Amino acid sequence: MKKFWIFLFIALVGGSLAGERIRALLLEGFAFFWRNKHSPVFSRSMSLTEQSSGIPVIGKRLDGFASVLLVAGGEDAGIAVGDRVIAHDDEYVGHVKQVSLHISQVVLASNAGERFPGWLPVLSTPIELTGLGSGLLRALVPASFRIEVGDEIWYDARLDAFVGDVISVQDTPASPTIQGGQTTESEGLKEIFVRHAVNSLMLSFVRVHP
Repeated sequence: MKKFWIFLFIALVGGSLAGERIRALLLEGFAFFWRNKHSPVFSRSMSLTEQSSGIPVIGKRLDGFASVLLVAGGEDAGIAVGDRVIAHDDEYVGHVKQVSLHISQVVLASNAGERFPGWLPVLSTPIELTGLGSGLLRALVPASFRIEVGDEIWYDARLDAFVGDVISVQDTPASPTIQGGQTTESEGLKEIFVRHAVNSLMLSFVRVHP
């Protein structure tokens, strides 16, 4: 166990001094070391979705510019770009953006500018969510949608990945449109804000789904 912490210290400190390329190589080695050290968790006879312990989170960047995680599983574990990442309590974390041999980079759903589908069970309808950063998401829906604070948002109709709760609903003014030389008022919109359910600071393990 002592060797594990020494290796982690070298990966973090050495990477900050040597640059991104060396940092990536050190983290690759760290991920390989972790998986060998905890081989029962990463049995080759089991798929990642069958492993109850999940995949260890070995790095985080959570600031105003990026919300990403590094997990100790990559191409050798069958992970691919675009895979969904879910927490142990079925909360939607985000998606896999980059994959190397032993490490995958996960972008959080609330990362600024991220767009992905959502599902409103109360209305049985899809919406599009946009990440705002700092654990917040935003969506625009027709003004006729009856949405209230506290309504749940899921990833899709399967209801297997919970995104978060609506924390604010605001009306936006209708905008005029011109059709055939005549100006008409289009239907107004509602702006809803959603609090991402995942506490990224506390995440230690995740599950990856195709």
